[in-house]
Amino acid sequence: MRQTSPESEGIYGLVLHLHKACHGNWSRLLQRTDHEDLVGPSDVDAFLEYAAQFLAHLGNYYVVTTPPYTLGFPSKTAQSSYYIGDEPISREDVAMVTKVMEKHGIWPENTRVHKTMQEHKPVFEILQATSEISATFKIIRGDHAAELSKICEELQHAADCASNDTQTALMHEYIEYFRHGDVEAFRSAQKT
Repeated sequence: MRQTSPESEGIYGLVLHLHKACHGNWSRLLQRTDHEDLVGPSDVDAFLEYAAQFLAHLGNYYVVTTPPYTLGFPSKTAQSSYYIGDEPISREDVAMVTKVMEKHGIWPENTRVHKTMQEHKPVFEILQATSEISATFKIIRGDHAAELSKICEELQHAADCASNDTQTALMHEYIEYFRHGDVEAFRSAQKT
C-alpha cells in the first residue's frame, strides 16, 4: 500500500481497527449524548463508502489508466510513491534511471527509486520488493573526472581539426565514452 500513497498504510490500519472495535457491527460506532449526535448514521455510511473504495483500490487514490502504464511523476501538485525521497527528481533523472534499469533487466513493477544527494551529487537507489536481502551495489560515476574532462576537451579540439568525417566520428565516440562511460561508444570507436 505504501506504493499508492505514504498515508495508505495508516488508513488501512484505521479501517481494520474500527472494524475490530465494533466487531463488524458498524452501528456500534453511533454515539449519542443528551445534546447532539457525535457520530450519526450518515457519518457511518459516508465512512463505509470511503472504506469500501479505499479497500477496493488498495489505497486512497483512484486512478484509471490504460496500457502502457506510466508511473506517477512527482510535481508540486502531485506526489509519487514510486519516486521517493525529499530530493526532487527531474524527467532527465527518470530517463537516466530507466536506462540503467533496462540495461540490467530490472523492471519497474516491483521497484521504487529513491534519490538523495551526497557531496552535492545525486545518488539513485533502486529499491526492489523482495523477501530476500542481498548485497548492495553502487555505481559511482566521476572516477578520474578531472583527467577525463581534460581528455574530452582535447578530443574535441582534435575533432575540430580532423581531416575527414571518419576521424570526426571517432573523436566524438571517444568523447561520448569518456564523458558518460558508455562502453558501447568505445566499442563503436574501435570499429571506426
